[in-house]
Amino acid sequence: MFCVFVVIGASISLGAVIDFSGAAISAMSIFSIIGLYFLMPYVKTELASFMARIRSGEIKRFD
Repeated sequence: MFCVFVVIGASISLGAVIDFSGAAISAMSIFSIIGLYFLMPYVKTELASFMARIRSGEIKRFD
């Protein structure tokens, strides 16, 4: 699949390649944002645990 897109990208204009790459990155970011939304409760819990360990001195803080 990669080789096919390399051949297609080499044979069309640069503007079309840049437009396609922008659309592909946008499509990937939409799914990443949806995944982050579903993982938000887990990340929030882990962040609270991490901050508690920093406050207790279990994890050293280097300022």
